[in-house]
Amino acid sequence: MNAHTLSRRALLRGLGASAALVLGRGILGRAQATSVKIAVIPGSINFADVYAGVTQGFFADQGLKVELVSFLNGALANNALASGGVDFAPLPGGYVPFVRPAGLPHKIVAARTRLNSFSLVSSLALPTGELNLEPLRGQTLAIEALGATITWAVAINYLQKAGLDPDSDVKLVALGGRAAASAALQSGQAVASVLDGPSDEQLVQSGAATRWIDPLVPAQHKRWIGNAEELALAWITREDVIATKPDTVNALVQAANSALLFLNDSTAEALAPSVAPFFEGLEATTLNASLERYLQTLAPDVTISRRLYENDLQKWIDLKLVSSVPFEAAVEGSFAGTRD
Repeated sequence: MNAHTLSRRALLRGLGASAALVLGRGILGRAQATSVKIAVIPGSINFADVYAGVTQGFFADQGLKVELVSFLNGALANNALASGGVDFAPLPGGYVPFVRPAGLPHKIVAARTRLNSFSLVSSLALPTGELNLEPLRGQTLAIEALGATITWAVAINYLQKAGLDPDSDVKLVALGGRAAASAALQSGQAVASVLDGPSDEQLVQSGAATRWIDPLVPAQHKRWIGNAEELALAWITREDVIATKPDTVNALVQAANSALLFLNDSTAEALAPSVAPFFEGLEATTLNASLERYLQTLAPDVTISRRLYENDLQKWIDLKLVSSVPFEAAVEGSFAGTRD
């Protein structure tokens, strides 16, 4: 995995699926900056808060020298967190109740978003009627990977809510990452996929697909996700990092909070220059539209809500994908704070 050390203002010109990126504060930065590795998934708008934290200097302001380590999907990022390959993984909060029963010491240390943003897009004609995905019966749906990825879990959720058996009624094809899943839909290898921005927005804007399920429509989030809001994305680390590097965790959480406050006070157009270097080649209209959608999902700050954690957890329990993991077991709230 190649790494490159850049100053904070020497922005990335390309971020490959296996690349690692070191962004520091430069020669004039703090002499004793603490190095941290953060997992990212290139091409996903759901890491805009991380990218803004880098380009706006929020991490550097907390004395952190950040290395962004990229992965094709969340399962690989989660595995890297478990093995010590990264220190922090800004991933769906649902990963923690997925992995803690297996003995992985992952914990949520800060909130990121409160709405699920993964759309179901399809090249087929939009069906009528509530909870109707019948045209997908016998068809192929492209996802990142089978098991322990957010697109797989959300696909299972959507299909089961529509009365379809993911094992027998629909063929789920795991293609490794979002770009490959999107390409499969465009080529006809699949007729549907579960995607976030900008992949879903590119397909919609090009006319290659329509959004069958848009969880950013409040009624659809309630109907398909099963709640009005949830702990959708979070900052996750390991218990050993919390125990041995509390100052680093605190600095990360403070930087994450600054990034959230910045984003919540931004428009898509104002935010675009901070994240555009990480989406090289993407049309400005697509980036802005994706950012507009992303900004709707944000938590107000990093405080971790017990209610939103339990909303998210209950969805996966109902699908029999996880067992109950209490808030206290999944969350370390001493850095970001907690609320009901």
